[in-house]
Amino acid sequence: MEKLFTRAQQQQQFELAQQAFERGDYDAAEPLFRLVIESSFQHNDLDTYVSAIVWLERILVNTSRIAELHQYIILVNPLIDRYGYEEIKERHELNKIIFNIYNRIGKPVEAYEKLLADLSTKNYTDLKCAVANNLMYYFVDTKKYDEGLRLHYQIRALYEKNTDVGQMARYMFWIYSFELFYLNKDYAECRAILMLLQQQDMIVESFHFMYPICQGLLESQIGSLEKAFSYFDMRQKSIVGKS
Repeated sequence: MEKLFTRAQQQQQFELAQQAFERGDYDAAEPLFRLVIESSFQHNDLDTYVSAIVWLERILVNTSRIAELHQYIILVNPLIDRYGYEEIKERHELNKIIFNIYNRIGKPVEAYEKLLADLSTKNYTDLKCAVANNLMYYFVDTKKYDEGLRLHYQIRALYEKNTDVGQMARYMFWIYSFELFYLNKDYAECRAILMLLQQQDMIVESFHFMYPICQGLLESQIGSLEKAFSYFDMRQKSIVGKS
């Protein structure tokens, strides 16, 4: 059977997919990962096959398609110990935690904290940020802002001292931080975060709509409702423009 790619071409596509993922361009990354999955299966390259599926799992998480995760988790579980390298095993574990939360299985905070503890001695900065961001989101979602703010201050140095953290991870950290400070009615910190995102050009284009939401929320508390609604309208237009 004719192969989809040579092994060299497959690796090139894999790297392009990862680069697209890191900048938050999931529309570009997803089809590339799917092609790599097909190609690596053809080559019986199970190391790449497992890795590409785990990256695809993460896209499903980040695009709120959690229900679709199950088929890939079941596919990877019997292969991950043999064919997954250490970091990809940890990424798969994160995806399983998120799937379990969606299905109300287990204890989310304990699961996240255990994974963070496992990563504490490992040099996987971007993965540590992904785990911490998801735990922050859980605290936002459950309105446990005290716990969320404690986590914010614990991991803030990861973002301030490391230049190798991906733009998407950095952006989402500050968005979730904004939400936690907003819940805590610390509007001065909220304003500082919005300025930081703009000044340091951290806004991810495909998730730009989150920024005017934050602007509108802040304006509704310290400014005028009319201007707040204009920000919410801007957010709606950005979503319509993407569809």
